[in-house]
Amino acid sequence: MFYPLSILNINRSPQKTSTRVKKEAKGSKKAQEAEQKFNHGGWSHDVALEITDHTILEENDGKNVSGAAALNKVLFQVSWKKRKDGVQPAPTFYRYNTLKKKCPYLLLDYVEGMVQFS
Repeated sequence: MFYPLSILNINRSPQKTSTRVKKEAKGSKKAQEAEQKFNHGGWSHDVALEITDHTILEENDGKNVSGAAALNKVLFQVSWKKRKDGVQPAPTFYRYNTLKKKCPYLLLDYVEGMVQFS
């Protein structure tokens, strides 16, 4: 499954989005789209709760790729803690290197859960 990079870089401030939503009629399509964009979690205004899933960006074309090279081709899904206003942000996908900097312990917990010993 591939997710567009547009969901990875949400840098909208809550004031701008909520103002846009208020200006639109509550049931209009534009208002719903603006509210949906704001509902995605982000580092600037949310706290990561856990990493819940992952998806591979590109296939390895039969080559055996392992270690950090393999992890760089994976997007990890971050779920967020509920905000003070009661809104539950939608999960957001991030690359390995971003998570390594922003929430290394959550990343480690998720990757450790994937390890299989034979």
